[in-house]
Amino acid sequence: MQSAGVAVFRARSEFLVRSNDITLGALWLSAPAQVEIAPPDNGRRGAVEPRWDNGAIRLDIHSVTGRSLHTDLFHRADLGGGHSVLSRNAQTVLDVRGSYEATLLDDAGHIVGWWKIRLQEPYEPRVFEGSIPVSPVDDTGVAVALNSEVDWIEDRVIDVYRGTSGGRIDGRSTGGR
Repeated sequence: MQSAGVAVFRARSEFLVRSNDITLGALWLSAPAQVEIAPPDNGRRGAVEPRWDNGAIRLDIHSVTGRSLHTDLFHRADLGGGHSVLSRNAQTVLDVRGSYEATLLDDAGHIVGWWKIRLQEPYEPRVFEGSIPVSPVDDTGVAVALNSEVDWIEDRVIDVYRGTSGGRIDGRSTGGR
């Protein structure tokens, strides 16, 4: 893309999903919480697309298997402080800490699974878990989408461990496992 003689490049983060030295697919993070998914055989592509409800995220999952699923809001699953849902309306990193869980629905509105994210202290990894009836590469795409959304939120709130500046302590994602 060019503007007034200046070249502007959009960077995309790329990931390979591997298990036992076998590549299961590739993921491209093209915007916060937006992931493109490709199986290794260049078959049907999938995607994870975000939607926000007053700052709270929901995810639409378009599986490489052809199935479409949707999360509900990610509701706080513990008694921690902050908002009752994972939200861009957080004011500090403390508002984001905790466990959040979303119900997974099919196109008919039936519950088919769940997804959970635990956000602990700044030096601890993020933990993702869930029961999703899609391929492992789709499942990993959900984790990448959620991880990038939390990065986006933490980059814009007050980090009580650093003072008034936003962002994580070391400037990098704490990632997940």
